[in-house]
Amino acid sequence: MQSWEFKNKAKTLKQLRGSLSYGEVLPLLVLPYHSFKICDNDYFQDVFTELNANRLVVRSSYSCEDSAETSMAGMFTSILDITTPDSLIKAIEDVFSSYPQGFSHAEEVLIQPMAMDIENSGVIFTCDPNSGASYYVISNDTSGRTNTVTSGMQGEVETYFLKKNVSPEFPLIKVLLPLANELITGFNNHHLDIEYGIDKLGKIYLFQVRPLCTNKVIDLPSPLSHLESISKKLEMLMKPHPFLYGKTTVFGVMPDWNPAEIIGLYPKTLALSLYKILVTDSIWAYQRNNYGYKNLRSFPLMIDFLGLPYIDVRVSFNSFLPKDIGKNLGHKLVDYYLDCLKANPKAHDSVEFDIVLSCYTPSIKNKMNELVDAGFTDGECSELASHLLQLTNRIIDPRTGLWIQDLHRIEKLKKLHVTTKHGFIDPVSRIYWQLENCKRYGTLPFAGLARAAFIAVQLLQSLKEESVLSQQDYDQFLSSLNTVSGTMQEDLVRLSKEDFLTEYGHLRPGTYDICSPRYDMTSEKYFDWEDIESNYSSTIEQLKFSPDVYEKINRLLSQHGINHSAYSLLHFIKCAIEGREYAKFVFTQSLSDALEDFALLGDSYGYKREDMAYFNANLINQLMTGSDSQFEVIRDSINAGKELYKSSSLIKLPPLINSSREAYEFKISECEPSYITRKKVIATVANCIENTDFKDKIILITSADPGYDWIFSHKIKGFITAFGGCNSHMAIRAVELNIPAVIGAGEFKFNQWAKAKVLELDCESHCVRVVK
Repeated sequence: MQSWEFKNKAKTLKQLRGSLSYGEVLPLLVLPYHSFKICDNDYFQDVFTELNANRLVVRSSYSCEDSAETSMAGMFTSILDITTPDSLIKAIEDVFSSYPQGFSHAEEVLIQPMAMDIENSGVIFTCDPNSGASYYVISNDTSGRTNTVTSGMQGEVETYFLKKNVSPEFPLIKVLLPLANELITGFNNHHLDIEYGIDKLGKIYLFQVRPLCTNKVIDLPSPLSHLESISKKLEMLMKPHPFLYGKTTVFGVMPDWNPAEIIGLYPKTLALSLYKILVTDSIWAYQRNNYGYKNLRSFPLMIDFLGLPYIDVRVSFNSFLPKDIGKNLGHKLVDYYLDCLKANPKAHDSVEFDIVLSCYTPSIKNKMNELVDAGFTDGECSELASHLLQLTNRIIDPRTGLWIQDLHRIEKLKKLHVTTKHGFIDPVSRIYWQLENCKRYGTLPFAGLARAAFIAVQLLQSLKEESVLSQQDYDQFLSSLNTVSGTMQEDLVRLSKEDFLTEYGHLRPGTYDICSPRYDMTSEKYFDWEDIESNYSSTIEQLKFSPDVYEKINRLLSQHGINHSAYSLLHFIKCAIEGREYAKFVFTQSLSDALEDFALLGDSYGYKREDMAYFNANLINQLMTGSDSQFEVIRDSINAGKELYKSSSLIKLPPLINSSREAYEFKISECEPSYITRKKVIATVANCIENTDFKDKIILITSADPGYDWIFSHKIKGFITAFGGCNSHMAIRAVELNIPAVIGAGEFKFNQWAKAKVLELDCESHCVRVVK
């Protein structure tokens, strides 16, 4: 049995050359700096001959690089595709120049032939680099370049996950797994970072292997039994359902009430249970049915797989069908929508815009043509359009529209919130009534206004698609919106610190996260109170459309039977979008205060808020209606929540689950984010959690949560979110403020860009580039 040890990059590869059964290390020359300085020009010509290559690669091989203790990954330069002695000399100089100042003259560079005709290249991690869980993770590029994955450049990257001790089905994993296991055995190390290339003939080249350095506890045992239970649950849920249209379903973290954006991929128990109580268990379905959609009041929208939250997309798609639609057409539509999503998984964060027909717009004919192309009859298209027109008119009516009633209902919550906050002495009663009032008068009308806002945005986009509004008109309209967030920026300058925090202090970046500090708890973290005025500039524009635009809108609305004038329609669109943000602002006050009462309840029994993050909010009913020991209920729930979270943190699932097999093995492609504005900026990167100086920087935010609105008081250059859609709160704010942003980049891209020091956001070209 082979036994190897890690040295520097060159010495490690020298050990492996000629010793591997499942891969090949290319010939290599090692050149120390002291030798390089005395080599004549003939030596560099001879290198091409000695390595029998027309094209070379010069790679760093610093003494502390790729050792058993440190990887120093990406710190030093490597240069590809060298074809002349002069360019070889220059490349060697550049690589040595990337070493720390004053480096020893014994330091080395590594020279190899450049691998040719590469069809696949990438990186294998022999455990999950983020959690340490026992998976093989392979990021593979098929562009022909050998440094796409490691450099973070744009490419055709797909990432594969395979649970250890499971036989792979993907051909690429079958090819690479023997090499990975040979290196694991030879180095007696289960935590490796392996760079590879595969040429057109199927030959595997090993470019590099090093220990996977991580601060996580790695290779923790996540039992296969956990994944088996998830697989069985998926298999059961994907069968036909007697009360649902559609033959099967898929599960996603982004469609509809996307949990990835609101509570994250790995929420703790309190956030997960609160989101279910306030939105996804029943409130969402009551709202849809109230607005004229199919009655799904007994269906939970969100399923959690051992704590990982997913939307049941079949349930979601059923809920967008008008309630009176025929059974046969209902089945046909849901199956069609699901097929569209499977064929275009990048649309999983924009299903309401790109896949589902949930309202009537003047540009609906384009969608109907797509249905006809997919095999729908003219009669079926006419039936659907008729139902959608009736439903849309009922929702957006300027006098009796359901959205107006929801705006009034949200005002009632403001009064109830004050009464509840001061009317109960014990935290259990306050929590119970804050949540009950929040459901009935907060999240229910908010859900309605969110639906109205989606319709509003689709109507506005439709006016642009029909060439009634120009792109400039469209942008001007969005800039004329006066949302709570815009008002907050004005109040930041206008109000005293105390008055500002009285109004906005309940906001927190993680709306459902008890460990996310409120504005009024650590305001200095969020706002630079010494320099408020210089960081503020008003961005709200007055709406000035020409009479011709209003005339075109009136003509279009009349033609399609939409019960609005141009003025009243634009008023509805403005009020719906602003109303959604206002409703969110109001209901989060009850939720935020409830979270503080959860902290008080835990504190009374010696538990910190970090412990209460694992408490199940459903048990408040038990504490409210029963006489159980509060301490025992809280203790047991926290312990159970911690155990669940420990298990869930070691599970990997794809953003969109299409089969029960994907509990064990899956592939994800790079998702296509939403690029906001058409600006290009280059700036230093700052993580909003780890940094405090944000001025003139590109900010990285995991989710597009409204609680992060405070970043806009810092004159940032731009921002990137891992999750969120084109109609998310942060996307709207970016449009309002004309700040370049990338919304919903996905975990893979986000983690790559987070490692950069400087990024370029080129929103017009839909591109993010690592500058350094």
